[in-house]
Amino acid sequence: GFEEVFDRDRIGLVPDHFTPNKDIESSENAKKMREFAMDQDVSNYFEVGEMGIEHCLLPEEGLVLPGELIIGADSHTCTYGAFGALAAGVGSTDMGAAMATGWAWFRVPDSIRFKVDGELGEFVGGKDVILHIIGDIGTRGALYKSMEFDGEVISDLPMNERMTVSNMAIE
Repeated sequence: GFEEVFDRDRIGLVPDHFTPNKDIESSENAKKMREFAMDQDVSNYFEVGEMGIEHCLLPEEGLVLPGELIIGADSHTCTYGAFGALAAGVGSTDMGAAMATGWAWFRVPDSIRFKVDGELGEFVGGKDVILHIIGDIGTRGALYKSMEFDGEVISDLPMNERMTVSNMAIE
């Protein structure tokens, strides 16, 4: 069950994609998340108006660590790869099932390693690197694969640029 598998102190619930609420349905969704967090004693519920973008907030709060498996109901959950975590976006139904049952099924993906050496030109950053990579491999080039970024260029990027590379890998 939920309490046996998930450490409530490691869960982060962030209603960032529904705020500010654009309609009644979005408002109801945020309300349900709040009630769920209270019912389950989830300590890391980030209230509407007291949070930021999930993919920046959770690392800032120390909820993303190297070596962890992190799933989220958002395709850009892969951002956490910048911190050495295996991170995957799953559908809302899959996320709900994982939270309800404590189980999630994954096929172990093949991996592709991108070694980026050399030096970047002036005004060239992480976004340019990932746009070049995804331009080369196409939209299906890494389908159900793990992408690993390595090399001098990646090592020299500041963390926010590494997050950008990881975040945009889903594109």
